[in-house]
Amino acid sequence: MFKYYLPVISPASGSILSVKNTNNILHIVIFLDFFDDHTQYAPITSTIVNKFYKPGSRLPAFLNCAAKNEKMITMFNNFYTGSVAITQIAGTIFRRISSFVNIGNLIDSGEPFGKILFGSRVDVHLFSNNFLLSDEIQAGKHICGGQTILGYFVITLPT
Repeated sequence: MFKYYLPVISPASGSILSVKNTNNILHIVIFLDFFDDHTQYAPITSTIVNKFYKPGSRLPAFLNCAAKNEKMITMFNNFYTGSVAITQIAGTIFRRISSFVNIGNLIDSGEPFGKILFGSRVDVHLFSNNFLLSDEIQAGKHICGGQTILGYFVITLPT
């Protein structure tokens, strides 16, 4: 057997608020303050398999209850790794979420796919039991969208 490690790139620049793993779903919450780049980047080379917009509240993005805010959820799927869902959540003042992709689009890892205006949050959901989280990914750490490696999907291929 041959093991291949596929990097998963951070979709956003900001501070990590939390990292939780429940039932093989890794949930990473990233808060983007006023000075962070508010562009979001594809975490893996994949196909956009689902995307939907949901109106919502106007709560501060750094609070847990901000999950009720206006949001855009984009689902990325890679044949070898499975799915990654990125949720763009608007903050209190500016409520603008842009998406540059459509269902069926192919996108490369690190390619811009959307933008949120100021004071917002990005949630990452990795659906996999074969994901290896990078040691540096922990609450309080500042990361760079399109550059920081969150971790690796471990793919086992026959030789």
